[in-house]
Amino acid sequence: MKNKMIQNSIVQLCASTGILQYLEQMNKVQGAIIIIAAKDTTGHALDQRIMDKLKLAGLRTDLRGKHWQGYIAVIDSGKNIYEKLAELNQSAEYGTVLGKRVIEVKSSPLNDGNEALIYIDGINYAVNKRGLNIVVYDRYTKQVVDSVCFDTHSKGWEHTRKPVKLDGADQIAGEIENCKRMLLDLKRTINKVSNENAKKPEITAENKTFKEKLQIESILPAIRKDKKRVRIVFWGGPYLWNAMASVGTAFAQDDHYDVKVILHGKGWEEEKKARVIADGITPVFMDEYFAELDQPDILIIFPGSNMKPFVRPEFKKVLDFSKMVIAVPFTLIRTQPEKIESFMKRFTDNYAGEKTDYFVIDRVLHNEIEKSMNLDSGKAVLIGNPKFDELYNTVNGIKEVEFPDSWKKLEKKRVLLWTTDHVYTSPNVTFDLYVKTILEYFSHHQELGLIFRPHPIYIVELLGNGIWNERDMKVLHEFFDSSDNLIWDEEPEYALAYKRADAVLSDMNCGICVSSLVLDKPIGILHRFDENECIPAHPEIIEKHYNISGLEECTEFLDMFAQEQDPGNEMRKCAINEYIAHYDGKNGERIKQFIEQKYSEKYEEQQ
Repeated sequence: MKNKMIQNSIVQLCASTGILQYLEQMNKVQGAIIIIAAKDTTGHALDQRIMDKLKLAGLRTDLRGKHWQGYIAVIDSGKNIYEKLAELNQSAEYGTVLGKRVIEVKSSPLNDGNEALIYIDGINYAVNKRGLNIVVYDRYTKQVVDSVCFDTHSKGWEHTRKPVKLDGADQIAGEIENCKRMLLDLKRTINKVSNENAKKPEITAENKTFKEKLQIESILPAIRKDKKRVRIVFWGGPYLWNAMASVGTAFAQDDHYDVKVILHGKGWEEEKKARVIADGITPVFMDEYFAELDQPDILIIFPGSNMKPFVRPEFKKVLDFSKMVIAVPFTLIRTQPEKIESFMKRFTDNYAGEKTDYFVIDRVLHNEIEKSMNLDSGKAVLIGNPKFDELYNTVNGIKEVEFPDSWKKLEKKRVLLWTTDHVYTSPNVTFDLYVKTILEYFSHHQELGLIFRPHPIYIVELLGNGIWNERDMKVLHEFFDSSDNLIWDEEPEYALAYKRADAVLSDMNCGICVSSLVLDKPIGILHRFDENECIPAHPEIIEKHYNISGLEECTEFLDMFAQEQDPGNEMRKCAINEYIAHYDGKNGERIKQFIEQKYSEKYEEQQ
């Protein structure tokens, strides 16, 4: 007998790799039994967006913050027939018969077996990895059609799919072949469009008259002829959007521009996409973007301390087909003691640097470039860093924000923000020397609050190099969560911590030593006091702060903070204008105006 056809929605489901896309597609599948079992933990990265999708599927339990608890859900043809969240460190089990299939499910957290089992007629189909394990059984074709797990404890929501033998596998293979043919046709179209020698039809006198009458621009006056394509490249973690957003929104709010954000690099794809959409801008993934067809008028890139993300082979076409390239480095300072010439070479001595028309920087770097006898300051433009716009609008209440519910424990407390840099072996990173002293201090001073915001890459480094493991992370998070005055800050909006802080602790060669100046609060700079002494890249900036070179000095700074003392206030106030060009929420608009001026000079005034 001929196999029944697999629903197209299932074909799309099997091709989905992002959790938000998967859950949305899952809700479109009809006549399916969907079984969910958590292994280890439902995860720190399970957020409101995921819960919204799960609720649409019929789930009732809010899984946010429900760590190390067994969890099972069974949905049959869109109806929630079973859902259970076990107690802390306890498993959940369930068995039933659906569609003449015997179903047995077990979900065990880390400390009670640590497994996810989803049996259908005696066969375990679960991926059995950390996070949400999902198995989909199609009642129509009477077979398991998908088994996938999403790691909802990691920010990237990494997915793992278990191979499932389908009776309709030939159909899915045919769909894939159709996609390949469509892609081939698209590439042929691209080649045809880009072929300068493509043969053009002969225009007769009669056709010329019709051509003039039927110009698209003439018959569709609503289409702007001058709408320029602005493309912004978003690489790195979602937290970096704060440093780009004001530039993107400045262009997006102007009807003269068509603005899209290219999501570049692996990891955090769905989170980055959501952040861009929240600001009313259209995102597009790098592997779905064709620069040769789009041909941007203006390309804006945001490098870190070098151009590495933009010298990759796949990015060359984006640079080549862009009429003007503007780079806005995230960094406010040199991050190591070196000459400004060496620092700038990492930006300029590569293909991306050569294609860049202008580098938009803030005052610290611009002052050094102007003083250099060996650098051409023509491409380096002093405007101001757009990351200050997010800070200004949040700290001053212009942007309405809400603190997470877990931060309520900080109410009526003086709060210290403690941040770290990354590269854990660097002499600039001091966490290993001070962590015990700082945590002990706050455990004995419950009237004070601590927001700990480590650089996300620092934690990745510790885990990736075996310094910490996942169990260590669970213990740490549990310690912070159970305390009455400690917060481990993983919010994408780092400006929230700035708004709440009454003082700041930071590593030395880190941009926070400049950006936190705008708070007008005490800033302590942590130095190593072992053989790995760190040399300041900008000693003139560091001397404006409270310098801490030992555990006793650290305690003295914390006492000063607790007593609301700040003897270095006047010296720090003078540093704001010296090192920060603008702090008024308008840098994004200034950058837009500069780009408009330079684009006009380069192209429009020549016409």
